[in-house]
Amino acid sequence: FGVNSGIGRAAKFLQRLLNSLNHCGEHYPDIRVDGAVGRMTLQSLKGFYAKRGESGMNVLAHAVNGLRIAFCVGITEDNESQEVFAFG
Repeated sequence: FGVNSGIGRAAKFLQRLLNSLNHCGEHYPDIRVDGAVGRMTLQSLKGFYAKRGESGMNVLAHAVNGLRIAFCVGITEDNESQEVFAFG
């Protein structure tokens, strides 16, 4: 995702999801969605893993992929010439 759409965007999507999946901050605190994977993002990811385990990581990976696909669909909707890249 980072290679095709930028590491900052990939990081922001991960941060958004971590915030959405923290049970209103009960499992770990919200983090800033800034596109930089630093100490707080990694702590949140560890908190997510501690609460949800391997199955949660699988859900998180699918959720990141879903946001990536939605982002790519949006690109093709905004610029039809980008449809040649939509399948891959």
